[in-house]
Amino acid sequence: MVFKTALVYYFGVCKVFYVEEEENMRKICMIGLMSIMVLSIIACKDQVSAERFSCEPKNPEPGKTIEIYYNPSGTALQDAGSIEMAYYVCIPGANDARSSEMKKLNGIWTTAINLEETALAVAFRFVSGDKNDSNGDKGYTILLNDKDGNILPGAKGALSDLLINWRGDVGVIRTRVMKTAALQNIKEDIKAHPEFRKFFLGTYYYLLKDLKVEEGVKEIVADVKKNAGNKNLSANELSAMLAYCEDPELQDMAPALRQRLMEKNPRDEFFLEEKVKDYSEITDPLLKEKFINDISKSYNTDDYIYFLQTSLLDEYVKNRKIANAVKYLKSADSIAGPSIKEYFSSLLLKNPKDYNTALYFSSAAVAQIQKEIKDRIEPKPANRTRTEWKEQVDYELGKMLGTYGKALLLNGKKNDALKTLERSTALTGSADETINEYYTKALVETGNFPKALVVTEKFILNGNSTPEMNSLLKRAHIKTKGSEAGFDKYFTDLETKAKANRASKIKSEMLDMKAPEFTLEDMQGKKISLKNFRGKSLVIDFWATWCPPCRASFPFLKKLVESRKNDDSVSFIFINTRDHEQLRKERVAKFLKDNQYPFHVLLDNDIDKTNDEFVIPGLPTKVFIDKNGVIRYMMIGWEGEEEKEMEKITTILDLIK
Repeated sequence: MVFKTALVYYFGVCKVFYVEEEENMRKICMIGLMSIMVLSIIACKDQVSAERFSCEPKNPEPGKTIEIYYNPSGTALQDAGSIEMAYYVCIPGANDARSSEMKKLNGIWTTAINLEETALAVAFRFVSGDKNDSNGDKGYTILLNDKDGNILPGAKGALSDLLINWRGDVGVIRTRVMKTAALQNIKEDIKAHPEFRKFFLGTYYYLLKDLKVEEGVKEIVADVKKNAGNKNLSANELSAMLAYCEDPELQDMAPALRQRLMEKNPRDEFFLEEKVKDYSEITDPLLKEKFINDISKSYNTDDYIYFLQTSLLDEYVKNRKIANAVKYLKSADSIAGPSIKEYFSSLLLKNPKDYNTALYFSSAAVAQIQKEIKDRIEPKPANRTRTEWKEQVDYELGKMLGTYGKALLLNGKKNDALKTLERSTALTGSADETINEYYTKALVETGNFPKALVVTEKFILNGNSTPEMNSLLKRAHIKTKGSEAGFDKYFTDLETKAKANRASKIKSEMLDMKAPEFTLEDMQGKKISLKNFRGKSLVIDFWATWCPPCRASFPFLKKLVESRKNDDSVSFIFINTRDHEQLRKERVAKFLKDNQYPFHVLLDNDIDKTNDEFVIPGLPTKVFIDKNGVIRYMMIGWEGEEEKEMEKITTILDLIK
């Protein structure tokens, strides 16, 4: 499984993340790529063609053996030598991710699973190495049945709830139509089977607000008023209700609901979020330290602690209060996990004065995670299969070894650095370009020139290199061959092959989907339709004024648009979406004027219809449409490397001419 960093805004929250590492989704945000196509949630026998995915019996029941059949023909896994089935079991209050190795019989892969009597539904994906198949946006899913073949009560709602909040790699629910179907499933299950309300209420409220905005909030307020008097409300229900008690109509109810939640679960995340809001008001670093320590004693939540600690360390390093940071980490060792020590080390490695301190903490981080690995593997998190969790832990260790290896190298400990970085690249699958660069540097600085030549060439060909590695490659070439002779041709040929590899990868990712028609107004009030661009390629950038990676990408996009202003074969439009503020048009106009962006901007309508119809997973997203109105490629996020972005966009435009 390859991990790749990307900067993307998903439904209002910006994150730099490892794409396969996202977890604890409700704790951070409702991150994009969130679920399955709920419209097609029906029984196994009707959901996906039996040629691809099927089960026996056709109406599977919990507590009984279910045979799963998978034919990967025509998918990314069609030539796989082994396939693992990852499956995600819907059990209200106890959802769990599991996996099973499959066996191949006459071209069909098969395995059997047994589910608890309390299971309601299952979602699947099939994996081989870094490739997987989850049936595109539709997902592979099974709704479980009773002995009479009827879908179990709560099954549709449970599947919708699990995948909206939990996993996005078994299918996607992104459009308004899909969300509306999910809301209907949950609403029907809550109405018909009130015992599921405590499990689904948070998601029900989220969908109401997301889909209906002001009208949705009114429905939530009415629901809270109707049910607040119920003496049997669970902690989940109370927490969901309290989240909306800032509404004027509910403010009087808040104290009583808050007291009831405190009695049921004094460590509920609702109270933690209340406290974390107070952190931004603290200016004294020592008081911030005390705040973090107090939070750690009251709440078992590594995510929030890490967030607060990174903020504190950023402040100390920025103000060159390194001694204060060191003192804090040593005094708070019990809550300073390996991740925060590695983070601090990475900050220190930006300044030669701090190299030695970085070595100390990066070493401590590696020692700590190696000691904890056994405990980290077992028990696994509920939303990861054992295979996924082991890969994630290995990758995390690899990242920490990378920082430690970099610190060793910068402190002159070359041989130790080489051993450490070699292991780091193995654990990260050579996916981290910075680690690869320092591994190459360690090989060169320890005189391993032939190996440096081979390794660096591989990194370049696979697209996992940095510009600095080009000079390292040249040094290795000279030392291996005895002179500079022939290097220029060798490097040119290598770059040509690498570029061809990148183009080949892009070509393998090309799409073939009819673009949805749209007609939107531009900033001058003129109606612009997709049909206006027939006969030429079209690049659409979906963006919002509040989206940091969108804004970060715009200087580059300005260069791109200006470089193509005389190219009649391609047009660029920028669709502003998910901007619901008042005076939206004025806000966008001011933003464009202040930054002198020469973009042709269209305004999505108030319900983001175009965003939904294009199934945009997060912002920014660039959609490439050919002259026939067919979507051929989608680029999600902004990675910040202009040269690579320009090459990729140029390649895509060349391919879709």
